[in-house]
Amino acid sequence: MRIPPNDTVFTCKALDNIRPGDIVVIDASEEERYACWGEVTTRIAMEKGAAAAIVNGAITDTIALRDLGFKVYSHAVSPMTTKFYDLGGDVNVPVSISGCVIQPGDVIVGSNDGLLVVPQDEIDAYLKIGKEAKELDEQNLRDLKMLGAETLLRRWDSK
Repeated sequence: MRIPPNDTVFTCKALDNIRPGDIVVIDASEEERYACWGEVTTRIAMEKGAAAAIVNGAITDTIALRDLGFKVYSHAVSPMTTKFYDLGGDVNVPVSISGCVIQPGDVIVGSNDGLLVVPQDEIDAYLKIGKEAKELDEQNLRDLKMLGAETLLRRWDSK
Protein backbone atom coordinates (compact mmCIF):
# COMPACT_ATOMS: atom_id res chain seq x y z
CA MET A 1 0.00 0.00 0.00
CA ARG A 2 0.98 3.62 -0.40
CA ILE A 3 0.01 5.99 2.40
CA PRO A 4 0.47 9.69 3.20
CA PRO A 5 3.13 10.25 5.85
CA ASN A 6 0.83 11.13 8.77
CA ASP A 7 -2.33 9.14 8.00
CA THR A 8 -3.22 5.62 9.15
CA VAL A 9 -6.59 5.13 7.39
CA PHE A 10 -5.21 3.09 4.48
CA THR A 11 -3.09 0.98 6.82
CA CYS A 12 -6.33 -0.08 8.48
CA LYS A 13 -7.98 -0.73 5.10
CA ALA A 14 -5.06 -2.91 4.07
CA LEU A 15 -5.19 -4.86 7.34
CA ASP A 16 -8.79 -5.70 6.51
CA ASN A 17 -7.63 -7.41 3.27
CA ILE A 18 -4.81 -9.58 4.67
CA ARG A 19 -4.84 -13.26 3.78
CA PRO A 20 -2.71 -15.94 5.46
CA GLY A 21 0.89 -15.79 4.27
CA ASP A 22 0.70 -12.19 3.02
CA ILE A 23 3.52 -9.75 3.60
CA VAL A 24 2.26 -6.25 4.33
CA VAL A 25 4.26 -3.70 2.31
CA ILE A 26 3.75 -0.05 3.19
CA ASP A 27 5.28 2.78 1.19
CA ALA A 28 5.20 5.74 3.56
CA SER A 29 7.77 7.72 1.52
CA GLU A 30 10.57 7.11 4.03
CA GLU A 31 8.66 9.06 6.67
CA GLU A 32 10.76 9.21 9.84
CA ARG A 33 8.62 11.32 12.15
CA TYR A 34 5.30 9.43 12.33
CA ALA A 35 5.14 5.66 12.80
CA CYS A 36 2.41 3.92 10.81
CA TRP A 37 3.08 0.44 12.26
CA GLY A 38 3.31 -0.81 15.83
CA GLU A 39 2.03 -3.37 18.30
CA VAL A 40 -1.69 -3.05 17.51
CA THR A 41 -1.25 -3.30 13.73
CA THR A 42 1.14 -6.21 14.24
CA ARG A 43 -1.31 -8.10 16.43
CA ILE A 44 -4.07 -7.61 13.82
CA ALA A 45 -1.76 -8.75 11.02
CA MET A 46 -0.72 -11.80 13.04
CA GLU A 47 -4.31 -12.71 13.83
CA LYS A 48 -5.11 -12.56 10.11
CA GLY A 49 -2.10 -14.75 9.26
CA ALA A 50 0.34 -12.24 7.78
CA ALA A 51 3.95 -13.44 7.55
CA ALA A 52 5.75 -10.08 7.95
CA ALA A 53 5.59 -6.34 7.35
CA ILE A 54 7.89 -4.06 5.37
CA VAL A 55 7.52 -0.38 6.17
CA ASN A 56 9.21 2.29 4.07
CA GLY A 57 8.66 4.67 6.94
CA ALA A 58 8.71 4.58 10.72
CA ILE A 59 7.52 1.94 13.15
CA THR A 60 6.96 2.10 16.89
CA ASP A 61 6.67 -0.37 19.80
CA THR A 62 9.90 -2.14 18.79
CA ILE A 63 10.26 -4.09 22.04
CA ALA A 64 6.71 -5.42 21.75
CA LEU A 65 7.29 -6.31 18.09
CA ARG A 66 10.46 -8.20 19.00
CA ASP A 67 8.67 -10.04 21.81
CA LEU A 68 5.80 -10.98 19.47
CA GLY A 69 8.29 -12.56 17.07
CA PHE A 70 6.64 -10.99 14.04
CA LYS A 71 9.15 -9.93 11.38
CA VAL A 72 9.02 -6.20 10.65
CA TYR A 73 11.51 -4.38 8.44
CA SER A 74 11.45 -0.59 8.54
CA HIS A 75 13.17 2.57 7.39
CA ALA A 76 13.02 4.27 10.81
CA VAL A 77 11.71 4.12 14.39
CA SER A 78 9.65 6.83 16.06
CA PRO A 79 7.57 7.19 19.22
CA MET A 80 5.02 9.43 17.42
CA THR A 81 2.24 7.72 15.50
CA THR A 82 0.02 8.45 12.53
CA LYS A 83 -3.59 9.56 13.03
CA PHE A 84 -6.95 9.03 11.28
CA TYR A 85 -7.08 11.92 8.79
CA ASP A 86 -8.38 10.05 5.69
CA LEU A 87 -5.97 11.81 3.32
CA GLY A 88 -6.13 9.02 0.75
CA GLY A 89 -3.75 6.29 -0.29
CA ASP A 90 -3.66 3.17 -2.42
CA VAL A 91 -4.02 -0.52 -1.60
CA ASN A 92 -2.84 -3.46 -3.73
CA VAL A 93 -0.76 -1.31 -6.08
CA PRO A 94 2.91 -1.50 -7.12
CA VAL A 95 5.13 0.51 -4.78
CA SER A 96 8.77 1.54 -4.93
CA ILE A 97 10.81 1.08 -1.79
CA SER A 98 14.39 2.34 -1.92
CA GLY A 99 14.29 2.02 -5.70
CA CYS A 100 12.91 -1.53 -5.71
CA VAL A 101 9.50 -1.94 -7.30
CA ILE A 102 7.29 -4.40 -5.44
CA GLN A 103 4.19 -5.69 -7.19
CA PRO A 104 1.24 -7.25 -5.37
CA GLY A 105 1.92 -10.99 -5.36
CA ASP A 106 5.73 -10.79 -5.48
CA VAL A 107 7.58 -13.19 -3.22
CA ILE A 108 9.70 -11.51 -0.56
CA VAL A 109 12.44 -13.30 1.35
CA GLY A 110 13.99 -11.57 4.33
CA SER A 111 16.60 -12.03 7.02
CA ASN A 112 18.56 -9.80 9.37
CA ASP A 113 20.80 -9.08 6.38
CA GLY A 114 18.09 -7.61 4.16
CA LEU A 115 15.26 -8.38 1.77
CA LEU A 116 14.99 -9.97 -1.66
CA VAL A 117 11.98 -9.30 -3.87
CA VAL A 118 11.25 -11.98 -6.48
CA PRO A 119 8.66 -11.45 -9.22
CA GLN A 120 6.21 -14.37 -9.38
CA ASP A 121 7.26 -15.36 -12.88
CA GLU A 122 10.93 -15.70 -11.81
CA ILE A 123 10.47 -17.85 -8.69
CA ASP A 124 11.83 -21.07 -10.25
CA ALA A 125 15.04 -19.37 -11.43
CA TYR A 126 15.64 -17.80 -8.01
CA LEU A 127 14.97 -21.11 -6.24
CA LYS A 128 17.61 -22.78 -8.42
CA ILE A 129 20.14 -20.00 -7.75
CA GLY A 130 19.40 -20.13 -4.01
CA LYS A 131 19.75 -23.90 -3.85
CA GLU A 132 23.10 -23.80 -5.66
CA ALA A 133 24.38 -20.99 -3.41
CA LYS A 134 23.30 -22.86 -0.28
CA GLU A 135 25.02 -26.06 -1.43
CA LEU A 136 28.24 -24.16 -2.19
CA ASP A 137 28.12 -22.43 1.20
CA GLU A 138 27.63 -25.76 2.98
CA GLN A 139 30.54 -27.28 1.04
CA ASN A 140 32.78 -24.33 1.93
CA LEU A 141 31.90 -24.73 5.63
CA ARG A 142 32.68 -28.47 5.49
CA ASP A 143 35.97 -27.77 3.69
CA LEU A 144 36.89 -25.08 6.21
CA LYS A 145 36.32 -27.50 9.07
CA MET A 146 38.28 -30.31 7.41
CA LEU A 147 41.05 -28.41 5.60
CA GLY A 148 41.43 -25.19 7.56
CA ALA A 149 41.32 -21.58 6.48
CA GLU A 150 44.68 -21.41 4.67
CA THR A 151 43.96 -24.39 2.42
CA LEU A 152 40.49 -23.14 1.61
CA LEU A 153 41.82 -19.65 0.80
CA ARG A 154 44.51 -21.13 -1.48
CA ARG A 155 41.81 -23.13 -3.28
CA TRP A 156 39.77 -19.96 -3.78
CA ASP A 157 42.85 -18.07 -5.05
CA SER A 158 43.44 -20.74 -7.69
CA LYS A 159 39.93 -20.27 -9.18
